[in-house]
Amino acid sequence: MILNSDFDEALEELNSQPTKQAYSTDDLEKIANSILSTIPKLDRNGYRREMLKMQVKVSENPTTFELNEGLARVQGYKDRLAEIFNLANNEYRLRKRTLEMLFDAQSVLSKASNTEKRRGEATLKYPLLVLNLEAAEIFVDEVEQIMGNMKSTSEIISRQVSVCQIQLQIGDVRKNNQSEAQEISYASDKAKKRGEINWNEV
Repeated sequence: MILNSDFDEALEELNSQPTKQAYSTDDLEKIANSILSTIPKLDRNGYRREMLKMQVKVSENPTTFELNEGLARVQGYKDRLAEIFNLANNEYRLRKRTLEMLFDAQSVLSKASNTEKRRGEATLKYPLLVLNLEAAEIFVDEVEQIMGNMKSTSEIISRQVSVCQIQLQIGDVRKNNQSEAQEISYASDKAKKRGEINWNEV
């Protein structure tokens, strides 16, 4: 997980302030803004362009070089995707918890008669926070989808490696059997030349 030192510093500063018996909506909004200001500005479109370039060729009959190259490329992409996911997920979790806190406070103070109306009031008060949370969640879903695709590609190449290893083992066995057969044939020919006849061969 990628640590956010700005978040820790902001939280430490908030914890150092005198506590109150009850916080007002303004107090909660100040806390929320302080926390949200620590979220790094993610270049989502830049990350999307980067992820679109993460392509790994899968051949039907790959060579050993292609398999090794594919595995190395997949692992590199998986590591990079994990970094992007951590950044995206950290933003999403902070935005989600902050918005839940504000919505809960608004629900307590609201005079609306039911949950839907109270939620509507909160949405009217914090529309940009709602939209920013939605954008953060969508991006997390996008990264998870690419990670899933990369995992599937990794599994395909791993199966190809296993098949290749089995084929090599079978090839070695056949080669050894042929070599043993040739040795037996050669020994038999030498015996015949020396006049040593195996009566089972007559």
